[in-house]
Amino acid sequence: MNFSLWLKTAVSFLVENLRTTFILGFLISFAIGTLVFIISLANGISDIMIINSTGMYSGQISGSDLPSRIRTAELKKPFVKAVLQRFQIPGTVIHQDKKRPLDIVAIYPDQEKAHSFFYKKVIAGRFLLKGKKEILLNLETAERIGSRPGDTIIGQIGDHQYKLKVAGIFQTGVDSLDRALAFCPVFESLILPETWQAAIFIKRGTDLSSAMSDFSRSGFKVDRFKPWTQLMPDLTQLLELNDVCVNILVFIVLGVVSLGCAGSFAIFVVSRIKEYGVLRAMGVTGLETGILIYLQVVLMNVIASAVGVLAGMLAVWSFGRSGIDLSVWTSHNRYFAATALIFPRLSIGAVSIPPAVSLGFCFIAAAWPIWLVVSQKTCDIISRG
Repeated sequence: MNFSLWLKTAVSFLVENLRTTFILGFLISFAIGTLVFIISLANGISDIMIINSTGMYSGQISGSDLPSRIRTAELKKPFVKAVLQRFQIPGTVIHQDKKRPLDIVAIYPDQEKAHSFFYKKVIAGRFLLKGKKEILLNLETAERIGSRPGDTIIGQIGDHQYKLKVAGIFQTGVDSLDRALAFCPVFESLILPETWQAAIFIKRGTDLSSAMSDFSRSGFKVDRFKPWTQLMPDLTQLLELNDVCVNILVFIVLGVVSLGCAGSFAIFVVSRIKEYGVLRAMGVTGLETGILIYLQVVLMNVIASAVGVLAGMLAVWSFGRSGIDLSVWTSHNRYFAATALIFPRLSIGAVSIPPAVSLGFCFIAAAWPIWLVVSQKTCDIISRG
C-alpha cells in the first residue's frame, strides 16, 4: 500500500470539495478554540482560588509547634518566597466587665502586609503597627465585648495582662479566623511561648509535593508541616469538581460538533459516492477505501485543530494581559476574598485535550460514512452515482 499516494488522494478529495471542507473545519476550529480558552479560564479560576485561600493567611505550607531553636532563615529554601513567624497564645480579652476567651496571635505586621492579604480584611480602624501595644479584633468578638477602634481593652495572655488599644476590626469570611482569633504585634514586654507557627509562601510554579519532600530531607519533622491540600480539603474537592465539570463540557461540545460533522461528512461522501465506486471497481479494497476516508477526516481535523488551538491561545494571551474581573459575581465568595481578577492560564491539557478528544470523536463519527461505502456492492454504488 502506497501511503503517500492515498494521502495525496485524500487531500485532492478535500480540495475539490473546498466549501464543505471549510464549513466542517470551521466548526471544529471554533469548538476547539472555545474549549482551549474555557480550559485556560478554568485554570485561571483554580489559580486565583488557591491564591485567595492560601495567600489570605496560611500560606501554601503551614508549620505548627515549631521549637524556638528553629529560625525562619532555616525554612527559606530556594523555592520559598517568604516565611511568616507567628506566636499563637490562648488568652482572654476584657472590656467593661465583658470577657471573651480566644487565641491571640502575635505577629510581625510589616511582614504580614508584605506577603499576605490578611491586612486587606480590616473593616474598621486600621491594621497593626510594628511594636505597638495594640490589638486587632474579629468582628464577632468586638460586638460581644462592645469594643470599637480606639478603645483600650485588657488582653490576658497566659498569666500576664496587657493594656492594648484596639487598632481595628477585621472580617475575612473564614470561620477559623473570624471566630477564634485576635492579633497583636510582637512588642517588647510580650512573653512569647516556646513554640511558634509558620506560614510558608512558595514561589509560583513550585511543585507542592517536591517542596514537602525537600523539608523532609532537611531533617524537619514532616508532621509539623502540612500543605494547603491537607488543611483545605473543601478547596481541594472544589478544584477537582471544577476539573470534572470542564472535562464533561469538553466531551459534550466536541461530541455534538462531531455528530454534526459526521452527518455533513456523510452527505459529502454520498454526493461523491460514484468516485468511491470507481475506486472499488479499479480494485481498491474496502479496507483501503476506509483508510482513504479516515485520512480525509484526520487531515481535516488536524488542520482545524491547529487553527483552533492557535485561536484559543491568542484569546488567552489577549485576556491574560489585563485579566478578567469577576468581582461582581464573587463579592460574597470566600474563595475570592482578596481578588477576583482572573488571568487565563494555558496548560498542556488546555492545548492537547480538545484536539485529542475531537480526533477521537471524528474517528467514531467517520464510521458512518465508511459503512455507507464499504457495506454496498461496487455495482450498486456506481449505478446509484
